[in-house]
Amino acid sequence: MMELREKIQHEANQWFRRNKDNIIQREESYGAQLIGDFFANFLQIYHKEMKLMEIGSCYGFNLHYWNQRLGIDCFGIEPSDEAVEFGQRKFDWGGAPETRNIGFASL
Repeated sequence: MMELREKIQHEANQWFRRNKDNIIQREESYGAQLIGDFFANFLQIYHKEMKLMEIGSCYGFNLHYWNQRLGIDCFGIEPSDEAVEFGQRKFDWGGAPETRNIGFASL
């Protein structure tokens, strides 16, 4: 019998496989970038020592965006290891501030 952590990870991976193309299309759309720009402008006022954590970060699009746009440290926790691996292949995580998206199994 699968443990709770394994069940969650399995369902998260299944969900990512089913929705991957739609997620990428939505997050990389012009509308999503306008919303991101709005929050980035708002956060620039407060971000001097800020770190951002996103729970349920999928493949890390938001983490990468905030890191590149504001230069802040970003951390994400995502139950789908497949989503995390996809994001690691898609984005250059070698920015100056620390940015990490970790899978549920790593916790």
